[in-house]
Amino acid sequence: MTRNHAVGIFFLIVILLLSKTSAECPDGTPIAMCTVSPCDVTSCSCFTEASCRNDNCGGCNAKFYIGTTEVTKNCDLCVKGKLRLFGSSGNDGVVELFVNGESWKKLCSAWKFGDDDAKIACKELGFNKGSSLPIAAYGPIGGHYTAPLTGCSAGVGSILDCNFDQNSTLCLHQNVFYASVVCADEIQKPAVTDLIEGTSNNTYFGRVKLYRRNVWGQVCSSFWSDLDAAVFCRQMNYTGGFALKYKGQSGIPFVKTGINCNGTEYHIDNCQSQTQICYDGYAAGVLCYKNTGLSLKLEDGGNTYGRVDVTFDGKSGTICNIDWTDEDADVVCRQLGYKSGTRYYGSVPSGNGDVYLSNLKCTSHEDTLLMCDSSGWGNVTNFNCLNHSNDAAVYCYDNVRLSGGRTNKNISMGRIEVYQKIQTTGMGYWSTLCAENFDQADADVVCRQLRYPRSKILSTGIFGTTVYNSYTTSINCTGKEDQVLVCPHMISYRCKNYDYASVICMMEHVSDDYQISLTKEYSGLVYVEQYGVYGTICLEGWDDKDADVVCRSLGFNGGKSFGTRQTYMRYDPIWLTEVDCKGTEKRIQDCMVKFDVTVACGKMSSSAGVLCYNSSGLSTRIVGSTSANQGRFEVSRDGKWGTVCDNSWSTFDARVACKELGYPDGISYLGSYHGPGTGPIYMDGLQCRGTEKAIFECPNIGWNISSPLCKDHSKDAGVFCFLWVTLSQGGSLYGAVQVWKEGTGYGEVCSEGFDDTDAKVVCGEMNYPLAISLCCSSFSHWDLPFVMSNVRCNGDEKSIRYCQHESENPICNSKTYASVVCSTSMPPGGWTVRSMIGNVNQDFGFVQVSYFNHLGMICSEGFDDKDADVVCRENSYVTGFAYKHNTSSRIYRHNIRWLSHVMCKGTETSFSQCGNLKWGQTGLCSHLHAAGVFCVRTPDITDIEVRLTNGTTVEGRVELKIDTSWQSLCDSDLTNREASTLCRAQGFLDGVILKPGKFGNGTSFIEITSVNCTGNETSITDCILDVSSGSTCTTGATAIKCYTTVRLTGSDIVEYGRLEMFNGTGWDAVCDDEFDDTDANVVCRYMGYTAGKYQCCSRLGRISPSTRIAITKFNCNGLETKPQDCKFVNGTCRSGHYVTVLCISTFRGEDLSVRLPLNSFYGPVEIRRFGLWGYICDNHWTDNEAIVICKHLGFQSGRAVRTKIGDRVPIIMGNVSCFGSESNIDHCRRTLFGADHGCFSRETVAGVICSNKPVDGILFDNKDSGLASIWVDDNILVVDSMNFENVDAKVLCKSKGFAGGTASKFGGRQEINIVDVSCAGNEISFFECKAFWDPRKSRTNMPAGVQCHRHVRLSSGATHYGIVEVYQNDTWGTICNKGFDKLEANIVCKELEFERGIPLCCAPFGYISSAHTVFDVECTGSESTIKSCNFQWTKDTTGALTECDVPWDYASVLCYNGVSDNAYKLGIGGGTAYTGDLIFTYMKAPGRICADGWDDKAARVVCRELNYIHGIAYNHYVEEGPRTHGPYWTSNVQCTGTEARLGDCTKTRYGSVDHCYTRHYAGVLCYNDEGLYYRLTGGDERYGRIEVYLYDHWGSICDTHWDQREAHVYCKQINYATGDPYYGTYNSPGAREVFETHFECSGKESDLNACPHGRWETATSQRCLIKDNNAGVFCYTSVKLHSGIGRETSVGAVLLYKYNQWNLVCDDGFTDSSAKLVCQELGFVDGKATCCSTYGKLPWQLLTNHTIKCSGSEPDVISCVLPETCKSQMYASVKCYDYTIQTTEPPRSSTIKPVTVIIDGTTGVSSRTGSNDTPIIIGVVIAVLVIIIIIILVVIVVIKWQRNLNTNHEQFHNDILEHAHDGSVRVQNPLHDISQPEDTGTLTISSTGVVSYLPKTETNMAAISNPTYAKSEPIRTIINVSKSDTNPYSENEYDSLEFRNKDQTIIYDNKVNEDNTDIDTNIPHDINTNLRLSLAEAAEIHSPDHNEEEFDWPDPRKGSDDDKRTEL
Repeated sequence: MTRNHAVGIFFLIVILLLSKTSAECPDGTPIAMCTVSPCDVTSCSCFTEASCRNDNCGGCNAKFYIGTTEVTKNCDLCVKGKLRLFGSSGNDGVVELFVNGESWKKLCSAWKFGDDDAKIACKELGFNKGSSLPIAAYGPIGGHYTAPLTGCSAGVGSILDCNFDQNSTLCLHQNVFYASVVCADEIQKPAVTDLIEGTSNNTYFGRVKLYRRNVWGQVCSSFWSDLDAAVFCRQMNYTGGFALKYKGQSGIPFVKTGINCNGTEYHIDNCQSQTQICYDGYAAGVLCYKNTGLSLKLEDGGNTYGRVDVTFDGKSGTICNIDWTDEDADVVCRQLGYKSGTRYYGSVPSGNGDVYLSNLKCTSHEDTLLMCDSSGWGNVTNFNCLNHSNDAAVYCYDNVRLSGGRTNKNISMGRIEVYQKIQTTGMGYWSTLCAENFDQADADVVCRQLRYPRSKILSTGIFGTTVYNSYTTSINCTGKEDQVLVCPHMISYRCKNYDYASVICMMEHVSDDYQISLTKEYSGLVYVEQYGVYGTICLEGWDDKDADVVCRSLGFNGGKSFGTRQTYMRYDPIWLTEVDCKGTEKRIQDCMVKFDVTVACGKMSSSAGVLCYNSSGLSTRIVGSTSANQGRFEVSRDGKWGTVCDNSWSTFDARVACKELGYPDGISYLGSYHGPGTGPIYMDGLQCRGTEKAIFECPNIGWNISSPLCKDHSKDAGVFCFLWVTLSQGGSLYGAVQVWKEGTGYGEVCSEGFDDTDAKVVCGEMNYPLAISLCCSSFSHWDLPFVMSNVRCNGDEKSIRYCQHESENPICNSKTYASVVCSTSMPPGGWTVRSMIGNVNQDFGFVQVSYFNHLGMICSEGFDDKDADVVCRENSYVTGFAYKHNTSSRIYRHNIRWLSHVMCKGTETSFSQCGNLKWGQTGLCSHLHAAGVFCVRTPDITDIEVRLTNGTTVEGRVELKIDTSWQSLCDSDLTNREASTLCRAQGFLDGVILKPGKFGNGTSFIEITSVNCTGNETSITDCILDVSSGSTCTTGATAIKCYTTVRLTGSDIVEYGRLEMFNGTGWDAVCDDEFDDTDANVVCRYMGYTAGKYQCCSRLGRISPSTRIAITKFNCNGLETKPQDCKFVNGTCRSGHYVTVLCISTFRGEDLSVRLPLNSFYGPVEIRRFGLWGYICDNHWTDNEAIVICKHLGFQSGRAVRTKIGDRVPIIMGNVSCFGSESNIDHCRRTLFGADHGCFSRETVAGVICSNKPVDGILFDNKDSGLASIWVDDNILVVDSMNFENVDAKVLCKSKGFAGGTASKFGGRQEINIVDVSCAGNEISFFECKAFWDPRKSRTNMPAGVQCHRHVRLSSGATHYGIVEVYQNDTWGTICNKGFDKLEANIVCKELEFERGIPLCCAPFGYISSAHTVFDVECTGSESTIKSCNFQWTKDTTGALTECDVPWDYASVLCYNGVSDNAYKLGIGGGTAYTGDLIFTYMKAPGRICADGWDDKAARVVCRELNYIHGIAYNHYVEEGPRTHGPYWTSNVQCTGTEARLGDCTKTRYGSVDHCYTRHYAGVLCYNDEGLYYRLTGGDERYGRIEVYLYDHWGSICDTHWDQREAHVYCKQINYATGDPYYGTYNSPGAREVFETHFECSGKESDLNACPHGRWETATSQRCLIKDNNAGVFCYTSVKLHSGIGRETSVGAVLLYKYNQWNLVCDDGFTDSSAKLVCQELGFVDGKATCCSTYGKLPWQLLTNHTIKCSGSEPDVISCVLPETCKSQMYASVKCYDYTIQTTEPPRSSTIKPVTVIIDGTTGVSSRTGSNDTPIIIGVVIAVLVIIIIIILVVIVVIKWQRNLNTNHEQFHNDILEHAHDGSVRVQNPLHDISQPEDTGTLTISSTGVVSYLPKTETNMAAISNPTYAKSEPIRTIINVSKSDTNPYSENEYDSLEFRNKDQTIIYDNKVNEDNTDIDTNIPHDINTNLRLSLAEAAEIHSPDHNEEEFDWPDPRKGSDDDKRTEL
């Protein structure tokens, strides 16, 4: 511990001990720890003007002073007993009462407190007399108030004994309804009661002071106007006056608050007056004049810009631009008649006269400049204003302006905003122009209107976020319009925040040249300086050639494109795009570029960058692994290798890295997977898109910049790169050839033409020397596309990609892929071939052969018994036969198919002797099966024998014999297909499968475990077989029934099916035409049954198109023995339906019976007819039929349902019709068995839900939501969530009486009973929906849940509060909040079954995307639903702008029961108990407190309530957009700081907030003794990492939201002028913890805590955990260098922080001494000066009215700043050193000019120092002589002019031209008797002639002539003010109008072309705007030349009585 630390701790302990020595402080506040801000105590009661000092302990040491006199002991002298005057100076103040012995409260009086009451209060204080003051006489005052005073009875001695309304809450939320008095012993009225409180020399302006009610007081400025000021000035003996605004004086009451003069009164007391409340506390003042008043005009600029000149009483002056803002300029421009205005950044000549105003602080809402807050009229507090070097200038806009950019005389740039008018009200507003459809023609019109001849569209989003909620969209100009609003356009609220139109407007002479620079020494962003503004280059088209040119132009050997840091907010324009260099250019200016930047460019998150090099360039590699295609990825510059950190390293980054190294793609590895590297970490935070050509092109955080977490190489990035060619079997030496194709991935190579040569190239690419090809598709099916075909290699290629091939559009007709087998060596002994059986030591199995060192299979295609015989004999068997061995299992997937279509004769002794052994050429070879053999030891066995046993000749158990014994075949899911094959193997035509084990199982099972047939085979060996030994059979032996010429098929029931007959080649279905039971009997008897029944109408559904219904007119007489004996015809079936037959073994009649599946109480109804069980058709199925079925089953009732079926059970009954009273189904009407049942479709059948009580329907856990289920007696049927959608939920909810509902999942897994619900949406009941109402489908799954709703609901909140939404046409929409009030809220809540409701303001649930559907709601209060109120479904769109077009104008409510109370609950958001936004829960709804008025006092109360000692307030930043933090429950909280709980403070009533201006939440930081502190670490006293002390430890701040504004505020906080955000490295590591808070400073705050910010949360994001991303600053005293931040750079132009901005410093007198002081302030040791704008044009303004001249002895640079004009107009630069440099500097003079020198044949400018003064002295002498001669000539001219003026009175002409409504120019000059009473085209001049004028038409400007002043061309002659008659000015060919000043200066020159454009600029000409000021000036200049008696001079500013004329 250092000594300083010890001393600090000692003093802290002393202070803590002293703070605990007494119970309370002298001012009555509790003792507090010494950690709060100074002087946070109650003010001195009796002396409100007293200042607080020495308060270091929250009040204990407070002392109050007036000037230097301490008045602490007298602070309470004005207190008497239980009454005192608050804010009193002795005898006046606010009345406070000591109530209930607890606390002082202000007397609430409203308007009831009068003089009688005031007398009572004053007598109680010991005075004889008293009078009351106006309401709120001292402005708004917070604190506690009493109940409202209602009056005092006669004789009352104390105010406390008067009457109070204890039930009123009038003053609970107001801070102005207090009583105040003036007390006195005697009334003494002064001689003067009204005065102007100004300076002693200037009493014509100042505060208005009135002596009223026995006290001198102020007048409130809120209701003070120019009319009032004019009356007061006349009262003070002036001609007139204007209103001024002053800050109210503390302790001085407002004695007049609502004066309303009409302007004609002679005294202020004659004006109407009423008491108003002076909320803002500003006082009224006046500016009185004697003569002509005050006017503004623009000078020395253009038509709409220039210096602001103020003329007052005939004297011109200016305004100082120190602290001049856009708001100030806006007021000036509106006062001049424009719509808006901004500061003018260009230079204008200095003005003359006095500086009238300075330090203006307009809000932009004032009507005149005089009503803005300022230092006062004529009160210039800054001496830099007095020499006119800082005269204010403005740029004014009509109905279009550019915002967010900058404007000077050469350019203007920014986002475009236009002034729209609301048609219904005439009010106007600024609207942002949307970029959609904005093109060059539109830009031309915008700039033309702004009087710039050139325009250029800029990219969107570079001028910040627009603040307007409305947009002008779909602009469509032709380019010829004069004003942008003339163009067709629309108004909308839909335009993305950054998708606004931007433009730069330029004068004709502005050069398009640009210069290039970099952000870092050899890398970074490429900056383009154009039009004096720095911008960037778009990434479109940017490549290595462009980067190389840039680097070489900057002196490097070369360079490559380099990715720059991504940013999501642009502040710089994009100047260039689609740069296209060939690579040979010397500079980028020589390349092809485009200047028209697309919208896509503006939305790109990064810009063009470069990485330059000098020697070997840039490289990449993979190291650290045995495989070349995987390892650690490294990069190098100029031969030095380094690694890449894996922060954000992804597959996209790996893809780029691999492609750069020649691989097609790759995946990423993290965490130094391939081992740590060495050297620097060059790159970090890469964010590749995957399309870049090199890793250097990817966005990253900068070259050689990385996170500290990467420094130990524990996070080196790695890659696995895919190969161009691979084999499907992975690491094997064989497989399908798979080639990578860009955009597709791996794909297959077509086998067509692929041979061994091609295979050799493939294997050679993988370093295998030997290869053969396999054909075709040899390794099962791969779901890959073909990417290559027609391959033709010559064998020498290094890759198959280099062979001839087709890859663009590969065509593979065979659809087979190529495969290869690779080998590293020849097999020993050459090629060997031997066959073997796959199942070792078995008599059966697949055949294996060995070839090329690889075992493989033989395709079953072409493999027959002869081939099998050879294989078996080679393996020592007698013989054998072939079968297809099942290879569909994955275990066979990797096997090679070596051979196909082997041609053995059967006589060979070895398989190698067989023919057609084409190894690898398998052709089309199935992967589902391979060649297999059954080998036997008994001769002459060639196939598997089949027989039926234990049954009849046509049915029985299937037994097979392979060698010598019969064995049963296991039924392993066999089907009719296998049965058909087994039957045909015995000579039958077809067969069906029967139930396994029906005819017993036999004694043993054969080794065939599965059979897979198509049904067309004649032998079982033609089927695919699984053969294995030792397996058991669990299902039973196979049983089948075989058919000969007739069969029943299409059903799972053997005795029932579609009747088909064999036609000799196939099977035909029998038509149902004329078919009857007689025919069915014949068929069934033939098949072994006793009887048969038929069914018509294709009862088993549609059949395959391959099956014909070709047997018709089937007719038997009943005696036939077989169906073929009956009559029938082969032809077309007329009905189109087949017949179905049921065969019966024992006939018992219809024998009706009913059952439900599994004997359940619900499900599809199963009915038995003629012994056949089936379903009932659900056509016309109703509850009546269901009741009969259920009664039949023993239940009392039932409901009908439509149940889906998933089996082939037939529908055997239909058209059932019951009354419901029948006892069983037999008594109901129904169709016959063979008739049409009406159900050709089999999707659903009739079902029931049976019960003994009424079915309860839906069961919910809550009233309107819960489990989707149905109660049936004591059972519950639960609905499955799978496929349960909103439409199903809607029907379910409607069944329960709701308007609709939505689906959800409910709880965990449980038994599900109702599956696969599918409602159409129009069902009346949920029981009408289709579903599996079937207990056999029950399963365990997630149940469905539903949320039912009424026609109104609350969203985004909870069940009792949220956004009000209304249900209409199956769609939810919100209610517009216009007109939605308490009544409407009550109706909504009652509909939701609550008693009352509170409407909530201010979009408490964020922005919403749903549209408003209900508008203009108006309820009476008696309605039961909101839909019963009056409303509109659509909004009124008659106006151009309507309410509720924005996503936050929705209605929201809180519903409750009972009576609302004041109970609340406090909490802190953000997961921490200490700090965050204050959660205020009221009525069980968590919300927030609006930050309006939120301060430390309120925070202190809150924190005490939360059991902390102290608290600090902050505004918790709330981002615009969706948020769900709930309502603003209260606002404007005003605490004294001593309250026990927040509820005791004055505030807006809970639930009554109707606005929140800040839009932020109240936030707190609560603590006991630790506090909140900031410090700089890792640097020095002016730069470093910002750390915050919180929660007993220090932590750093993440820089995610840290920018210039935050840095500026923090540096001001530690007493620097400003600062920059610092992103460099630090000297020491940062704190362990990082806080991730979101600062949103405006730059005007006094400290960081005053900025809106988010919660103090520990960082969790990866970016914030990187220590390099800590927020830092570099703070400045007053200077910095332009080329970087702080000491990052040592050379650059000097910038001086002045006028709240950085300015370039003039190089006049800037010496090495000045440079040294500049450098020392930046932390360097020494410096050298450089003159003459060394770095060319820079984007900062030159400080033209100041210079820096240091001698070296000054303490800082500010001390050297002198108010001098910059003559050189060039800026100074310096080079700073970390050591002392030796130099000798001679004396310098500011008058020495640059000396031109010749260096190496070029001209340059040296530093302005030298030793030869002789030329300078000679030059000075000559200059003095020339000036003397000029002065003599000027005196002679002036004398001559004065003589002419006196002798020639007629030469003066002063016309006042006014623009009439018809567009013509009218003339009036009473001095010369010129007038024009009517629009006749002539002007009459008494006795001198005629003045003619030409009215304005569509093609001509107005022109006038006066023959009195001209001798020729009467129409086209200039009127020259004060020019002699003998020297007329002829115009030749143009109509013009010119006025000249006395010194011949042209005041106004209206030279125009015939197309109404200016001759010089071709800009459209506006005579009206320009004539106004020009002619007014002419009138003023010449008015002294005439006596006032000669004429009644018209004031050009007051207009005329002529209603056709407008005021100038």
